[in-house]
Parts: sequence; C-alpha cells; structure tokens
Amino acid sequence: MDRLLANQRAQILQELRAARASANQGQVDQVVQRLQRLAKFVGASKLGNEDRQKAREEALKIQRDAYRKFVDTLLNEAITAARQGDKDKRGDWLKKAREALSKAMIVGVEPEFADQFEKRCQIVLETQPQGTSEKAHIDKDTEWANRSRPDELKGEKAKRRHLRFETPKLTVAMAGRSFVTVNWALGGMRIAGETEGLRLGTTLDVTIRAEGLDETFNEQFTLLRFEPSQSAIAGRFQTTDNKVVVLIGKLRKAGMEPY
Repeated sequence: MDRLLANQRAQILQELRAARASANQGQVDQVVQRLQRLAKFVGASKLGNEDRQKAREEALKIQRDAYRKFVDTLLNEAITAARQGDKDKRGDWLKKAREALSKAMIVGVEPEFADQFEKRCQIVLETQPQGTSEKAHIDKDTEWANRSRPDELKGEKAKRRHLRFETPKLTVAMAGRSFVTVNWALGGMRIAGETEGLRLGTTLDVTIRAEGLDETFNEQFTLLRFEPSQSAIAGRFQTTDNKVVVLIGKLRKAGMEPY
C-alpha cells in the first residue's frame, strides 16, 4: 500500500508541474482540462484527506495563475492593436479580456486583480496609434508598470485611479434618501440628489442597485466633495475590495457592459 500511495503522490506532482508549465504560458484551456483529469484521478486514488486537500489547493492556485496570465496576454494584444490604430481589434481583445476576467473571478482571483485590470483598460483606451503621440513609443511592459500605479500619477490623473462608468445608472439609497449616479467606478462614485444636511468626511451605509438588475449591493461610502452645480456629491468606497466588483460581474453576465 505504501508503494501505491507513493506512486500516486508522484503522479499527482507530475501532473501539477505540467499544469503549472501551461499556466505560465496562459494556456487556460489546457490547464483546465489537465486539472479536471487530475481531479478524477485524485478522487479515485487511495490517498488520505490531507493529500487530497493539498492537491486541490495547489490545482486551484495553478488555475488562478493561468487566468491571470491569460488576461495579461489579452491586454497586451489590446494595447498592440491600440498602437496600430485598429479600434475594432482593440475592442475585440478588451472584450475577450473582460470575459476572461469574469472567469478568473469565479475561480477566486483576488479583487485587487480586477482593480488593476480596470486601470490597464484605461491605459489601453488612452493609447494612441504609433507615431501620433509620445505615449505610443513607450514599451508596453514599462507602460503597464509606470502608469498602472496611481501613487505615481500626477495632477488630475492621480484622482482618476479607476475607469469611470456612466452607464448603466446606479440608484443609491443613502441616509434615507435616493440618489442617482453621475458616474461610478471601483473606487467611488459621484451621485446626484438632495445633499442638504450631509457632512463631508462622514462614512455612510449605502445600498446600490443597477438599472436592469433586481439584486442590490450594500457598501460603505465616505463623502469627500460637494458639487453644487450638479446637486451632487462625490466620495469613495472604504476599500477597492468591494461589492462593485461583484456588480460589474453581474452586469456582464446579464449582457450589460458598463461604459
């Protein structure tokens, strides 16, 4: 029996190494297929619960890494298309990247990755065709590194850490009142409505609902700035690990792409 268990552990390790190699290349389909076969093998093995759990945990980590790499590859294709001035291809690659991100979130990729994804999408959308701007000549790997970190942005760019959406509108229940978004993002939102009596710096519980969805999402929202000209107030969510990530995923699943 000991020899059988040792052989089964060795086979699992070999399969995990092969899956890891495919994950490093962003070969999601190959990784998923290999890990599905591995799951069946583990289920039929004579291994104890501890060995089985270790194999499952490592397989899940590999699957997450595969999706991260796959999303990175698609975004690089998108920025290449942007540099070439091909808006159709840029849009196609971004759509594929968003679809891959949704699958990545399902297998448990951290919300910070989705946050970073939105920043990189903004970079793609801002990138001009080669030769039309100084920005176009930056190496894409350097561009991701230099422009994805909000702490290194300056001026107005520093405030706009997340890609902003205007559609669909969000209805926000806060302090016994109803507001509608002017725009919104992972980091916060600008909402229009009755602002009298609200105090800057206050953190309030809010309930958010998107047009076209019945589901509501609860978050905490800190008031930062009044905008009297629009009867609006701007603020931020307490963390970027928030329900807006889930909301975006629900919208896309329902066929409603935020923009």
